[in-house]
Amino acid sequence: MYSSRTTKIANWLLMLVFAFSVMSLGGGARAASAQVMASGQTTVAPASISCTTLVYGLYYGSRDMWTNGEVTNLQNFLFAQGYMQVGATGFFGPITMHAVEQFQASQGISAIGIVGPLTRGAVARVSCGGNPPPQSNLSIYSINPSSGPIGTTVSVTGFGFTNDNTIHFGNGVITHVPITSSIAIACTTDPNCHGGINQTLTFTVPSYLNPACYSAGCMMPSWQVVPDAYNVSVENSNDTSNTMTFLVTGGNSQMSPTVYSVSPTSGPIGTAVTVYGSGFNANDIVLIGGGAITSVSIPGSGTQLSFTLPSGVGPYCAPGYMCAMMLRLLTPGQYQISVKDTFTGATSNSVSFTITSGTSDQTPTISGIDAPASLAVGAIGTWTVHASVPFGSTTNLRYSVLWGDENFGMNAPMMQTSTNAPSSVTFTHAYQTIGTHTAVFTVTNDSGQSATTNSTIMVTPFY
Repeated sequence: MYSSRTTKIANWLLMLVFAFSVMSLGGGARAASAQVMASGQTTVAPASISCTTLVYGLYYGSRDMWTNGEVTNLQNFLFAQGYMQVGATGFFGPITMHAVEQFQASQGISAIGIVGPLTRGAVARVSCGGNPPPQSNLSIYSINPSSGPIGTTVSVTGFGFTNDNTIHFGNGVITHVPITSSIAIACTTDPNCHGGINQTLTFTVPSYLNPACYSAGCMMPSWQVVPDAYNVSVENSNDTSNTMTFLVTGGNSQMSPTVYSVSPTSGPIGTAVTVYGSGFNANDIVLIGGGAITSVSIPGSGTQLSFTLPSGVGPYCAPGYMCAMMLRLLTPGQYQISVKDTFTGATSNSVSFTITSGTSDQTPTISGIDAPASLAVGAIGTWTVHASVPFGSTTNLRYSVLWGDENFGMNAPMMQTSTNAPSSVTFTHAYQTIGTHTAVFTVTNDSGQSATTNSTIMVTPFY
């Protein structure tokens, strides 16, 4: 009768002989055989792999629940072909991505680890037989520059771009990137020729990346961009491109909002505009034409904001700072749009927007004033004047105020705390004497036409 020690030695010898026999069978046999893991666990390959046809775009982070089980189908295929040494898990993680890269390289496809149309076609061809996968309809030739810090503007040149592209940057995405330019080239002299057109996309290296996750059920958080090398590729309705590398050389000293694109890129006054990017929050305003738009809508995701293009913009002044009260009218022409975080003071990169129509001079009107009815002596009150010009005007508006206590000394007139709307200006003031005071507000355009309104306030003792 064998001793316990003898039994253990025999078992270990048996496992070594089995492992050696598996290695000698080759890749296909390895995939069809039981895989002996270092932990002693055994993963068994599917008995047989039928024709595998994939319809979803699969990438790092994909799961069965989002893809109707296609992650498992992909993993079973890769296992059967010898590119994975573990069985299906239903989650597209780093092991699966590396296996996809190996399969792509074996098929002459750019090894980017993303399962797009070319890779799906190759999977079907290998597992089902038939015609080879189609040629790529999307490719990138160059990235310029190929390195730089966060905030660098990068141009990607290639063909097959559409007006709604997704740029894969590492494991994150920059979405809704439009074509910046399309240039006709001579195919006889340029080896990078496809239909005689070279297209360019432009994006800004962001501070934070959103995950490559398109499902509504995706709960993966954004992550900070740090100095490192990042793979860059383009995906759209045509295909997924090859990959190139961008080296991030430095970061930001503070978190800044980042703008990727704006949609639409042109329109008349009154156009609803959406800005796509990252790092947006409730403190943000939009800067355009030397003024600020503070009435913006920012969903909870922080990846986009929207506003309606106004006929004019007022200045942005932080609380307690003196600003010239002037409404700047937006006339036809090209403007730079950027996003400012009023809490940190950080401002994003800028993108271009073209205003296609403007207006002519007409008399301004004051539609209302938000004012306190009473105020304690020495307390700071807030008055907001709402003014406008008829649609079609191209005049600028200037605001002034007489507080009614000028004989008692200057008490910081024309002190602005916020601009709650492009056609509104906010003043702050503190009265130093009790009694009834009347503040007179005047709005004047470039032609000297003006409108006036007043507000009466009771100043009470401070108790």
